Amino acid sequence: MNDTMTREEKMKAAWQAVKKIIHETVKDLGGIPSGHLYAHVRGMMSLDVYNTMLSELKAEGKLSEENFYLTAN
Repeated sequence: MNDTMTREEKMKAAWQAVKKIIHETVKDLGGIPSGHLYAHVRGMMSLDVYNTMLSELKAEGKLSEENFYLTAN
């Protein structure tokens, strides 16, 4: 990240980077149960943050979820 970025810009960039990693992980795996994915990231983010990121990815059309199973679009 650029040193001239504000704290808010850095936070937004980090948020987008983590969302990208989640999307790419689901895509590379061909799908994964949501709970299994959260089990791998729970030490790095709260359940609320995880659910917010998933909600954003689904709203952007990048992920789908059916019966708690995530797939990449």
